[in-house]
Amino acid sequence: MNDFDKLRAMQYFNSGNYEKAREIMDKKIKDIYILHVDNNIAFYKHSRKCPAYGYAPQEKFIDFVKSIRETYPDYRLRCIRNVGIENWLRAKINQPIIRNKQNER
Repeated sequence: MNDFDKLRAMQYFNSGNYEKAREIMDKKIKDIYILHVDNNIAFYKHSRKCPAYGYAPQEKFIDFVKSIRETYPDYRLRCIRNVGIENWLRAKINQPIIRNKQNER
C-alpha cells in the first residue's frame, strides 16, 4: 500500500466511513514485473512458494503484455530494471531442459 492509499483511508476513517477505510487498508496491491533480459522481454511474479515467470522475443511485446493481462487481470504491470531479478530470469531462460527418459515411452 502506498502513502496515498494510507492518506485516503485515514480521511475515510476520520469522516466516519469505517467500512470504506477498512476496504482500502485490506486491499493488497499485486505487481508483475516486466524486464528486458538479453533479447527477450520477461515477466516475474513474486510468490513465496513458487514465483511465476515467462518470456518472449522483443518483437512479440504487445502480444506478450496482452496475454499477461488476460492471465492476471488483478495485477498491476510494472516495467523495472532490477539486476538480481534479471540474473535470475537469465539463468531460468538459459537453463537446459532435462528430460526423464524413464517416464518417456
